[in-house]
Amino acid sequence: MALAQAAVESGWGMSRFVKLGNNLFGHWTYGKKGIMPLRRDAKAKHLIRIFDSFEDSISAYMLNLNRTKAYYTFRNKRRELVKQKKKITGVPLSQTMINYSQIREKYLRILKNVIKKNKLQKYDEKFYNNLTKEKNEI
Repeated sequence: MALAQAAVESGWGMSRFVKLGNNLFGHWTYGKKGIMPLRRDAKAKHLIRIFDSFEDSISAYMLNLNRTKAYYTFRNKRRELVKQKKKITGVPLSQTMINYSQIREKYLRILKNVIKKNKLQKYDEKFYNNLTKEKNEI
């Protein structure tokens, strides 16, 4: 899911927000330091947040998903999968991201398509294989 969101939000790494602000996930800010979106509504006051590094952008994304009220459904779905001892994978979790984008339902379809068309599920499998390997080594 994170790979799909980074791809979508950054225009596959080509957006000026990535190039000028290391912003992989389209994070907004209402502070003084940011990049003005070219097609921002006249009444809008947000800027696109500038990060010192990609790592800082990823950290902010993780904090956002794990702390913000808008992503309660994401956290609840993840908790449900863990409780049921199911793999936590991108497609079902991506379908909880309705509040991440102003295009809402369309965004969910886009994420699902990016995950499937680019076979990003293989990274979920790789993660679980590594996790299993680590558990067996302990």
